[in-house]
Amino acid sequence: MSKSDQWVTILIVGLILVHLMILITGFVFNKLLYLTTLLNVVAGLFILIYWIQKQVRIQQHLFELREILVLCFEVAVVGCAGYAMMYTLCTNWLKFTQYIVFGIHVAALLFFLVFMVTFKMQRLV
Repeated sequence: MSKSDQWVTILIVGLILVHLMILITGFVFNKLLYLTTLLNVVAGLFILIYWIQKQVRIQQHLFELREILVLCFEVAVVGCAGYAMMYTLCTNWLKFTQYIVFGIHVAALLFFLVFMVTFKMQRLV
């Protein structure tokens, strides 16, 4: 395994541990909705910022449907999480949405970790 692959694997494991610590801390201190919402905003913004800086660096812009769908999903996540953080009276659908998105982010991290450990890549882009 190359050095960059090891760093990415360590980063993914660290992010999974952060998600698990947020989950445990939220249950213990009864702040699960606030912490998951905060983590959803941070994760969504990081994904959007990464995509924007990647698009600035490349010369030819090709947008696939999957890429657009993920970006629209993350914009919706950031919007819903921002709304949930600004207004204290959250409805049940908004709470449920935040928990589902939190689970989707954890599942994506776990799938990416399995992918990184299972398959040998020559170069990580």
